[in-house]
Amino acid sequence: MKKRADPRQDLNLFIVFDAVMDEGSLSKAGKRLGLTQPAVSHALRRLRVMTGGERLFERTGRGVRPTARAHAIANNVRPALDALRSTLRHTGVPFDPKTSRQTFLLDFPFGIDAILVPELSARVRDCPNIEFRIAGGRARDMLRDLRYGETWLALDYEPMNAPDFHSELLYEDPLVLISRRNHPLLNKPLDLGDVKALPHVVVGRTEEEGKAATSLHLEKHGVLRRIMFSVPTIATLPFVVENQHYVATTTQKVARYFSRLCEIDIHPLPAVVPPLPTYMVWHRCFDSHEGHGWLRNMLNDICTAL
Repeated sequence: MKKRADPRQDLNLFIVFDAVMDEGSLSKAGKRLGLTQPAVSHALRRLRVMTGGERLFERTGRGVRPTARAHAIANNVRPALDALRSTLRHTGVPFDPKTSRQTFLLDFPFGIDAILVPELSARVRDCPNIEFRIAGGRARDMLRDLRYGETWLALDYEPMNAPDFHSELLYEDPLVLISRRNHPLLNKPLDLGDVKALPHVVVGRTEEEGKAATSLHLEKHGVLRRIMFSVPTIATLPFVVENQHYVATTTQKVARYFSRLCEIDIHPLPAVVPPLPTYMVWHRCFDSHEGHGWLRNMLNDICTAL
């Protein structure tokens, strides 16, 4: 009779298993872990033997699909791995921002970074050894990045309702229209017909990224636009509208920032469009992390003062 492998020698197999559960692909899981696809397959075969021999994944046209047995294992394995990651992130040393050498991995949507990062940098002038690495505007799996610590804190326009994640409303910001100074078609309060008729510049997104949050918010509330130009980043918008007859939609805080860079006017949208909320999102493994709590409190203070 073949001797079953000692589980104490095979805990790394659960890390491979967890990555395949997340990615739905052996090759993607291997890329994340620095393993070849054959090595991932071998690890899954070993885990299958170790857990009783029942199949864990079934092949599909685009990757693999977990079986009921895999889901049952994941329900026990994932909390244990999350607890281990949380333990490794906690040094046991009390957090002091003036002496800490902590690196914070953040993800801010384009536009929000322009209004928050200058304020954030001003508040940490006395924290010379802290580093902030801020990503944004990229196609990503936010849940995966937060869970695996590739992102510590993200800002998003929707609350996170997934288990083991927290969302906290940071602020709400009205959407506004920006235009060149004294635009001849914008000398009166706007209605939905006016907004639809005006030529718009929007931020274009790839199919993988999905539509921009402002576009989704406007469509959700029945606001249609005549799109003339799609540009790659939000930073382009004020420079396009400054000397042309085009308009663009953004949040009020971002529009005020743009007004310091370009000669533009800011116009309120019809009342049918509610403010756009922004949330802080993080994984529960950071709940007791002193530095993470310090960062969340500081972002709350910054947004309250804006």
